Amino acid sequence: MAYESAHGTRHLCPILQVIIILVSVTVLLAMSKRQCSSLSNVLKKKKCSAKFKPEWLDELAETELPTASKVVKVKLGDIFVYREATDDVVCKLCQEAKAVNDFSNGKRWDDWKIDYLKRHISQKVHLDSCV
Repeated sequence: MAYESAHGTRHLCPILQVIIILVSVTVLLAMSKRQCSSLSNVLKKKKCSAKFKPEWLDELAETELPTASKVVKVKLGDIFVYREATDDVVCKLCQEAKAVNDFSNGKRWDDWKIDYLKRHISQKVHLDSCV
């Protein structure tokens, strides 16, 4: 696989050199694809908002309600109320049930996401408030 040049140095056969270069390029491309993939996953994540967006309360979500015997679709505004004066969100169901959680008294974030509201309605403390 190696040969000795006229100067006495050992060299790899030209075909082997090409194979090594091709393998190296393939490894670099594979790494780049993985890095691009992880970057696109980061970019796909929902962005935060510095302020609560009242239109979020018009979004539909599936949850249990005390008045229904099954999971139903409701507007988030039927469950939550945004208090502009204190810049927080209250879950009406948790507040009425006197549940021990931040949403009973008013939950606030520095960065807002609609997913925080949707996540709350699937948490045990909220579901227990619906019973």
